[in-house]
Formats: sequence, C-alpha cells, structure tokens
Amino acid sequence: MHRVHPVDLERRRNRTRPNACEGASTAVAALGSEGVPSPPASSTSSPPPALRPRPTVLLVGLLLAFVALLAIVVSGDNAVTRADASIIEWTAQHRPAWLVDAARVVTLFGHGAILAAIVVLLCVGLAWRGALPPRAALLPPLALAIGGGLNPLLKAIVDRPRPPVDLRVTTELSSGFPSGHAAQSASAYLTLALVLWLWGRGDRRWPSLLLAALVVAIGITRVILAVHSPTDVLAGWAWGTAVALTVVGVVGYAGRSTAAGASPASPDHEAPPAASPSPSASSRRATTNGARNAAA
Repeated sequence: MHRVHPVDLERRRNRTRPNACEGASTAVAALGSEGVPSPPASSTSSPPPALRPRPTVLLVGLLLAFVALLAIVVSGDNAVTRADASIIEWTAQHRPAWLVDAARVVTLFGHGAILAAIVVLLCVGLAWRGALPPRAALLPPLALAIGGGLNPLLKAIVDRPRPPVDLRVTTELSSGFPSGHAAQSASAYLTLALVLWLWGRGDRRWPSLLLAALVVAIGITRVILAVHSPTDVLAGWAWGTAVALTVVGVVGYAGRSTAAGASPASPDHEAPPAASPSPSASSRRATTNGARNAAA
C-alpha cells in the first residue's frame, strides 16, 4: 500500500478548503466600489399632474383677446350684430313650449345662488369621499368668485342692450355682454371638470364631460329664452374658460414647482464614510500563507 506523505496530505487539504479571503473579497465587492452599501432608491413621489404652462398661457390670452374683440364688434351696427338679431328673432318664432320649459329648468343651473350652492355641495362631497383632494376642491368656488365677481364689471364697460323685451321669456335688468350665466357656469363647472380630470380619483372622464356639456346647455338656454344674443353667450363661455384655465393652471404649476423644489435627501444626513478593509481578512491570508510555508 502506498503511503501518503504528511506534507502532501496537508497540501491537498489546503487546496480543497474554502478560501476565506476570497469569500471576504467577494462580499466587499458586492457592497460597491466605495466599500459601502448603495443608497436606496429615492422614495419621493412624482410631481402632481398639471396643465402645461405655455399652451395654457397662450390659450388664455387668445380667449381674452376674443372677448375683447367681440366687445368692440358688438358695440356698433355691423354684420355680426345683425346676425345676432336674426338668430334671436328666428329662435323666438320657432321655439316650442316644451323647449322653453326645459330651458327654464336647465338655465337655473347657471343662476348665481343656485350655481354656488351646487358647486360647494359637489366639492365638499367629493372631498369628503376622498374622490378629490381638499386643496383641489377649493378651486371651483374660487373660480366662480373670480368669474362671477368680474363679470358685472365687463357688463358695465361694454353696456350692450339685451334682445327686445317682447321676445324674452324671463325678465333681466342688467346689460347683455357677456352672458353672466355662461360665464359663471364655465368658470365653476369647467374648473371642477379640470380638477376631476387632473387630480380626481376613480372614473374621471364621464363626470368631466357631463360638466362641460352642462356649460354648453346653459349657454344655449340663454338664446332660447331670448335674454342674450349668441355673441353674449360666446363671450361668456370664453371669459369663464379663461378663468378656469388660469385658476387650475396657476395652482397646478405651483404644486409641481413645490414638489420639484423639494430635496430628495436632507442635507443634515451626510453619507457614511467609506468602510476600511477588514483586518481579519489580511490576518487570515497571512496565517494561511504561513501554514503553507511550514507544511512545505
């Protein structure tokens, strides 16, 4: 029988024994090139959605320019004002009784006090159920206050008379341009539609579309009831839409700026110093080499 020399036996054991130094070096490499664990990914949420600033500003400017242009045009006797008179006269001659009754009901949704109550109740209910953030729920009443508050000033500046009294279904005392119902409903309902679309939870498409359709319907009722000319309604829609876009755009842009300006890491927490190599790995390497030399 062949006997194995003790030195050879020790060498074979050293070859098959796991190298502790290699395991330690692998663990250090896994920590990263600096010898420290990589920091966790930032947990900061993405900025909230908002209207794009440049297109919003451009659209608001165009809407306000449209209102100003209409105000100049309707102040004189021209093709536009004659078309207004023709449309009102034709509508008054062909409107059926059921359409007038329906217009009386729909137009109430744009009346000042009723509109304010509806908007406040809707916003409170949506915020209470968690379907709309509380901050966003404040925007429709704010837009209504701005749009409805400045509308009488525009009426006083333009001072356009309403359609003839004998054609009207209801009695209105203020001047005609722009339509208060159209402006107020567009300011409030379109703002609510936008905040639902941007920040609402759950199904947002159909409520937003229904609110926009309600704004259109309210404006049409003012022509059916012959209390406003078509250009009065167009100006009211444009003015209210400009207010809604401005309120939602400013608040949304401010929210994104706040979220983007927040630092993902606090300056008070400094990065931990790089870990120095463990002395145990070097001592184990020296011990192993010494054992091999002694065995040789």
